[in-house]
Amino acid sequence: MDSFLQREREELKTRWSCVLVLLTCLAMILVVTHQGGTIDSQKNLIRVLWDDSKQLNKIRIQDLVKQREKMYATDPHYAAPGDKEKAPAEKAEPAPQHPPAQPVKPARVLLQT
Repeated sequence: MDSFLQREREELKTRWSCVLVLLTCLAMILVVTHQGGTIDSQKNLIRVLWDDSKQLNKIRIQDLVKQREKMYATDPHYAAPGDKEKAPAEKAEPAPQHPPAQPVKPARVLLQT
């Protein structure tokens, strides 16, 4: 009887380790699948933010173009390239020289699709 109990105790120890290993594997599978869903949702969020960023850059460029057109229309020192040829020379003194306008730089590309 003593040997029977000892054998049962040994088998229980080996079964317990197998059950523990199986539970650990199951927990790891659940974690990996949850991480996969999280990664997919983050990927979709990045795509949405990228599209919003492109739209915002288009709006910014349009605003800069409108500001520049308004500046040409309201400031007599500036003239559109086509207007310079048509405008008569009023005075002998030259118009003040302004530094050339800086070109519009596009936003840094973080993700290319």
